[in-house]
Amino acid sequence: PQILVRFRTRLTTSLSGEVFSKDWEPVLLMCGISRPERLKQTLEDHGIRLGGTYFVADHSHFREKKVLRKLQACRAVITSSKDYWRNPLIFKNLPVPVFIAGLDLEISDSDKKLLFEQVLKPKTLESMRSS
Repeated sequence: PQILVRFRTRLTTSLSGEVFSKDWEPVLLMCGISRPERLKQTLEDHGIRLGGTYFVADHSHFREKKVLRKLQACRAVITSSKDYWRNPLIFKNLPVPVFIAGLDLEISDSDKKLLFEQVLKPKTLESMRSS
């Protein structure tokens, strides 16, 4: 079956519980994902003012001195959850709040039903029969 899935970027609260607001702008966008310009464009489309970016190759690591230098013009950091959890210590020690951009999957109710009826339900029945 063909199911339409949409991805929607959301900003969660920081790990300290703060909710992102315009008061935290400008922000430094830090990421080492395969297409960082997509996340950058999404943030700009949401009206978030960037004070800088620090992009590294996919799966690469950030350098603390470079982060601190780029932070001078910023009040907060936004990063992907993948980048945060790959090296949480670099973010934990920053002097500004860190906000994590997450991805939500959006699937219509009719596609959810299709997914359940044609994919999940048969797999569940199959695994029940084999146990």
